Amino acid sequence: MRKIEELIPAEYNPRKISAKDFEHIRISIKRFGMVQPIIVNMHPERRNIIVGGHRRVEVAKVEGYKEVPCLELSLTLDKEKELNLRLNKNTGEFDEAKFELIGKDMLLEVGFEESELKMFQDEFEKKFNAIKNDNAAYPIVPKFSEKYSAVIIVSKSEIDTTFLESALNIGSAQSYKNSHTGKAMIIDVNHFKQAWEQSK
Repeated sequence: MRKIEELIPAEYNPRKISAKDFEHIRISIKRFGMVQPIIVNMHPERRNIIVGGHRRVEVAKVEGYKEVPCLELSLTLDKEKELNLRLNKNTGEFDEAKFELIGKDMLLEVGFEESELKMFQDEFEKKFNAIKNDNAAYPIVPKFSEKYSAVIIVSKSEIDTTFLESALNIGSAQSYKNSHTGKAMIIDVNHFKQAWEQSK
Protein backbone atom coordinates (compact mmCIF):
# COMPACT_ATOMS: atom_id res chain seq x y z
CA MET A 1 0.00 0.00 0.00
CA ARG A 2 1.35 3.43 -0.96
CA LYS A 3 0.19 6.90 -0.01
CA ILE A 4 -1.48 8.63 -2.96
CA GLU A 5 0.36 11.87 -2.25
CA GLU A 6 3.66 10.09 -2.96
CA LEU A 7 2.68 8.96 -6.44
CA ILE A 8 3.66 11.08 -9.45
CA PRO A 9 1.76 11.00 -12.77
CA ALA A 10 3.91 10.28 -15.83
CA GLU A 11 4.42 13.52 -17.75
CA TYR A 12 4.00 11.77 -21.11
CA ASN A 13 0.96 9.63 -20.29
CA PRO A 14 -1.08 9.75 -23.54
CA ARG A 15 -4.28 8.26 -22.20
CA LYS A 16 -7.22 10.64 -21.88
CA ILE A 17 -10.63 9.94 -20.47
CA SER A 18 -14.09 11.41 -20.86
CA ALA A 19 -16.21 12.55 -17.94
CA LYS A 20 -18.53 9.62 -18.63
CA ASP A 21 -15.73 7.05 -18.47
CA PHE A 22 -14.35 8.71 -15.34
CA GLU A 23 -17.77 8.25 -13.72
CA HIS A 24 -17.82 4.55 -14.69
CA ILE A 25 -14.42 4.07 -13.01
CA ARG A 26 -15.71 5.89 -9.94
CA ILE A 27 -18.77 3.62 -9.73
CA SER A 28 -16.58 0.54 -10.12
CA ILE A 29 -14.24 1.61 -7.33
CA LYS A 30 -17.16 2.53 -5.05
CA ARG A 31 -18.74 -0.88 -5.55
CA PHE A 32 -15.68 -3.12 -5.57
CA GLY A 33 -12.81 -1.10 -4.16
CA MET A 34 -9.30 -0.88 -5.65
CA VAL A 35 -9.16 -4.40 -7.06
CA GLN A 36 -6.33 -3.56 -9.50
CA PRO A 37 -2.98 -2.32 -8.19
CA ILE A 38 -1.44 0.87 -9.49
CA ILE A 39 1.82 0.14 -11.32
CA VAL A 40 4.60 2.34 -10.00
CA ASN A 41 8.21 2.68 -11.14
CA MET A 42 10.83 2.46 -8.38
CA HIS A 43 13.89 3.01 -10.58
CA PRO A 44 16.21 5.56 -8.87
CA GLU A 45 15.76 8.00 -11.78
CA ARG A 46 11.97 7.50 -12.02
CA ARG A 47 11.01 6.82 -8.44
CA ASN A 48 7.27 6.88 -7.64
CA ILE A 49 6.21 7.60 -11.25
CA ILE A 50 2.85 6.05 -12.11
CA VAL A 51 3.18 3.68 -15.07
CA GLY A 52 -0.38 2.35 -15.13
CA GLY A 53 -3.51 3.44 -13.28
CA HIS A 54 -3.48 7.23 -13.59
CA ARG A 55 -7.27 7.55 -13.77
CA ARG A 56 -7.85 5.13 -10.91
CA VAL A 57 -5.55 7.24 -8.75
CA GLU A 58 -7.54 10.37 -9.69
CA VAL A 59 -10.80 8.65 -8.83
CA ALA A 60 -9.38 7.30 -5.57
CA LYS A 61 -8.48 10.88 -4.57
CA VAL A 62 -12.02 12.03 -5.29
CA GLU A 63 -13.38 9.13 -3.23
CA GLY A 64 -11.19 10.07 -0.28
CA TYR A 65 -8.61 7.28 -0.47
CA LYS A 66 -5.33 8.05 1.27
CA GLU A 67 -3.57 4.86 0.15
CA VAL A 68 -3.85 2.56 -2.85
CA PRO A 69 -2.43 -0.90 -3.58
CA CYS A 70 0.62 -0.75 -5.85
CA LEU A 71 2.78 -3.10 -7.87
CA GLU A 72 6.34 -1.76 -7.84
CA LEU A 73 8.75 -2.28 -10.74
CA SER A 74 12.18 -0.92 -11.59
CA LEU A 75 12.22 0.31 -15.18
CA THR A 76 14.34 2.61 -17.30
CA LEU A 77 12.48 5.53 -18.86
CA ASP A 78 12.24 3.75 -22.24
CA LYS A 79 10.88 0.58 -20.65
CA GLU A 80 8.51 2.62 -18.52
CA LYS A 81 7.10 4.36 -21.60
CA GLU A 82 6.76 1.05 -23.42
CA LEU A 83 4.88 -0.57 -20.55
CA ASN A 84 2.62 2.47 -20.23
CA LEU A 85 1.70 2.24 -23.91
CA ARG A 86 1.20 -1.52 -23.77
CA LEU A 87 -1.08 -1.25 -20.76
CA ASN A 88 -3.19 1.31 -22.61
CA LYS A 89 -3.10 -0.23 -26.07
CA ASN A 90 -2.53 -3.99 -25.93
CA THR A 91 -5.74 -4.81 -24.14
CA GLY A 92 -7.03 -7.38 -26.63
CA GLU A 93 -10.52 -7.65 -28.03
CA PHE A 94 -13.81 -8.86 -26.64
CA ASP A 95 -15.37 -12.14 -27.70
CA GLU A 96 -18.67 -10.54 -28.62
CA ALA A 97 -20.39 -13.93 -28.78
CA LYS A 98 -20.10 -14.04 -24.97
CA PHE A 99 -21.84 -10.67 -24.55
CA GLU A 100 -25.23 -12.38 -24.68
CA LEU A 101 -24.27 -14.35 -21.55
CA ILE A 102 -23.54 -11.07 -19.78
CA GLY A 103 -26.58 -9.13 -20.93
CA LYS A 104 -27.00 -5.83 -22.71
CA ASP A 105 -28.16 -3.88 -19.65
CA MET A 106 -24.98 -4.64 -17.70
CA LEU A 107 -22.77 -3.88 -20.70
CA LEU A 108 -24.40 -0.47 -21.05
CA GLU A 109 -24.12 0.13 -17.31
CA VAL A 110 -20.35 -0.41 -17.25
CA GLY A 111 -19.77 1.97 -20.14
CA PHE A 112 -20.33 0.27 -23.49
CA GLU A 113 -22.07 2.34 -26.17
CA GLU A 114 -25.06 1.17 -28.21
CA SER A 115 -22.84 1.38 -31.31
CA GLU A 116 -20.48 -1.19 -29.74
CA LEU A 117 -23.31 -3.67 -29.15
CA LYS A 118 -24.40 -4.25 -32.73
CA MET A 119 -24.56 -7.99 -32.08
CA PHE A 120 -27.71 -7.44 -30.03
CA GLN A 121 -29.34 -5.71 -33.01
CA ASP A 122 -28.25 -8.61 -35.23
CA GLU A 123 -29.73 -11.06 -32.74
CA PHE A 124 -32.97 -9.07 -32.64
CA GLU A 125 -33.19 -9.20 -36.42
CA LYS A 126 -32.64 -12.98 -36.39
CA LYS A 127 -35.39 -13.44 -33.83
CA PHE A 128 -37.67 -11.03 -35.67
CA ASN A 129 -37.18 -12.89 -38.94
CA ALA A 130 -38.07 -16.13 -37.16
CA ILE A 131 -41.48 -14.78 -36.13
CA LYS A 132 -44.38 -16.18 -38.11
CA ASN A 133 -47.98 -15.05 -38.11
CA ASP A 134 -48.98 -17.95 -35.85
CA ASN A 135 -46.37 -17.23 -33.15
CA ALA A 136 -46.25 -13.43 -33.24
CA ALA A 137 -47.58 -11.54 -30.24
CA TYR A 138 -49.09 -9.00 -32.65
CA PRO A 139 -49.35 -10.24 -36.26
CA ILE A 140 -48.34 -7.84 -39.02
CA VAL A 141 -51.62 -6.41 -40.26
CA PRO A 142 -52.91 -3.31 -42.05
CA LYS A 143 -52.03 -0.21 -40.02
CA PHE A 144 -50.58 -2.49 -37.30
CA SER A 145 -54.01 -2.81 -35.73
CA GLU A 146 -54.62 -5.98 -33.71
CA LYS A 147 -58.30 -6.09 -34.62
CA TYR A 148 -57.59 -7.49 -38.11
CA SER A 149 -56.51 -10.96 -39.18
CA ALA A 150 -53.89 -11.24 -41.88
CA VAL A 151 -52.46 -13.62 -44.45
CA ILE A 152 -48.88 -12.85 -45.47
CA ILE A 153 -47.58 -14.01 -48.85
CA VAL A 154 -43.80 -13.92 -49.03
CA SER A 155 -42.24 -13.20 -52.40
CA LYS A 156 -38.61 -14.25 -52.73
CA SER A 157 -37.90 -12.84 -56.18
CA GLU A 158 -38.77 -9.88 -58.35
CA ILE A 159 -40.55 -12.19 -60.80
CA ASP A 160 -42.82 -13.49 -58.03
CA THR A 161 -43.48 -9.94 -56.86
CA THR A 162 -44.48 -8.89 -60.38
CA PHE A 163 -46.78 -11.91 -60.59
CA LEU A 164 -48.48 -11.02 -57.32
CA GLU A 165 -48.90 -7.40 -58.35
CA SER A 166 -50.58 -8.54 -61.54
CA ALA A 167 -52.66 -11.39 -60.05
CA LEU A 168 -53.89 -9.32 -57.12
CA ASN A 169 -54.26 -6.11 -59.12
CA ILE A 170 -52.02 -4.24 -56.73
CA GLY A 171 -51.73 -0.54 -57.55
CA SER A 172 -50.20 2.48 -55.92
CA ALA A 173 -51.45 3.82 -52.63
CA GLN A 174 -50.61 6.63 -50.24
CA SER A 175 -49.10 5.75 -46.90
CA TYR A 176 -51.42 6.32 -43.97
CA LYS A 177 -48.47 7.78 -42.00
CA ASN A 178 -47.21 10.35 -44.51
CA SER A 179 -47.58 11.57 -48.08
CA HIS A 180 -45.36 8.85 -49.55
CA THR A 181 -46.91 6.94 -52.45
CA GLY A 182 -45.87 3.37 -53.23
CA LYS A 183 -47.21 -0.09 -53.97
CA ALA A 184 -50.08 -1.09 -51.70
CA MET A 185 -48.54 -4.39 -50.65
CA ILE A 186 -51.14 -4.89 -47.91
CA ILE A 187 -54.64 -5.39 -49.26
CA ASP A 188 -57.94 -6.14 -47.59
CA VAL A 189 -60.15 -9.16 -48.31
CA ASN A 190 -62.56 -7.18 -50.52
CA HIS A 191 -59.69 -6.18 -52.80
CA PHE A 192 -58.65 -9.85 -52.97
CA LYS A 193 -62.22 -10.94 -53.76
CA GLN A 194 -62.39 -8.49 -56.65
CA ALA A 195 -59.06 -9.69 -58.02
CA TRP A 196 -60.20 -13.31 -57.63
CA GLU A 197 -63.46 -12.71 -59.48
CA GLN A 198 -61.71 -10.86 -62.29
CA SER A 199 -59.26 -13.72 -62.77
CA LYS A 200 -62.01 -16.30 -63.47
